[in-house]
Amino acid sequence: MPLFLLVCGIFLCFICGLVTLLRLSLLIVTVVGPSMSPGLEHGERVLVLCRWLCGRLHQGDIVVVRAAKGRQASPTKSPDWYVKRIAALGGEIFALPADDPLPAEELAQATFVSPSGQRAWFVPPEHIFVCGDNRAASIDSRSWGPVPLQRVVGVVLFKLSQASPKHTTYTLTPETALVGKAAPPFSAETLDGATITLEQYKHTSLLLFFVANTSISAEHIPEFLSLAEKLVTRSIAIVFICAEERNHVEALSKLFPIPYPVLIAPRERNPLLKEYQALIVPAFCLIDARGIVQLAGFPDHLSRAWQELQDMAASSEQMQAKR
Repeated sequence: MPLFLLVCGIFLCFICGLVTLLRLSLLIVTVVGPSMSPGLEHGERVLVLCRWLCGRLHQGDIVVVRAAKGRQASPTKSPDWYVKRIAALGGEIFALPADDPLPAEELAQATFVSPSGQRAWFVPPEHIFVCGDNRAASIDSRSWGPVPLQRVVGVVLFKLSQASPKHTTYTLTPETALVGKAAPPFSAETLDGATITLEQYKHTSLLLFFVANTSISAEHIPEFLSLAEKLVTRSIAIVFICAEERNHVEALSKLFPIPYPVLIAPRERNPLLKEYQALIVPAFCLIDARGIVQLAGFPDHLSRAWQELQDMAASSEQMQAKR
């Protein structure tokens, strides 16, 4: 009997050790956004081998990287993770294709610029250069520059699942799903406890900005605020909607003093973002005085809706300057 108990104890210790090792070695990461499409779609899950077990990285590996510390919206929020493909390794040069869709003003400072304007980056040792497979919809090293190896979380081993039905029932381009339709009713509280509803803006044009306490939203909120300042001259009401719980909304409000209502609408408890097709934030939605959606989409330079919103703001600024 004592021998049996000893064997059982050793076996249990082995199992516990194996489980612990697996938990320390493997991660399951959900892909967010279309930047790795078509290979990895929004909502799909991948198995990731942690960096400390990966050994040498190779060009073409799909990796998970952390956002730089300076790009985080708040220290209360865990670092943002990005799923990208390695385009160049330390010691190599990455040359940007001439037909790359990212505008020049959004590119990181390049190491070399040819007379024709083509940019290239030298990747320092202990760094990698990463890009999304769908470069027209990707935020990556073209904007960040080379990524230090310390920010590599791990290497993607394989895809675990297809996107779940709850993701595939919604489009990633709300401008095609919402425009021309009646805006869905909503109700949410502000930080001071006031309840804001769509009904309160009846007969008033309304611009909704969907944000979160993330580095990507932090990059776009100043631009949202600039647009809002110009568009209020058109008698357009402005409302910010945060897709997170109160503590994250408070943290975001401390970083950005937003002079407009900021609604607390966590995805898990409020259907607002789901009904407005805002699977990814930041996003926006312009509703006219009749309650019909006129523009909706993401702050993307390739988005027709985003360009129209910027044109409206520029027009408002010009009209204001003439007065």
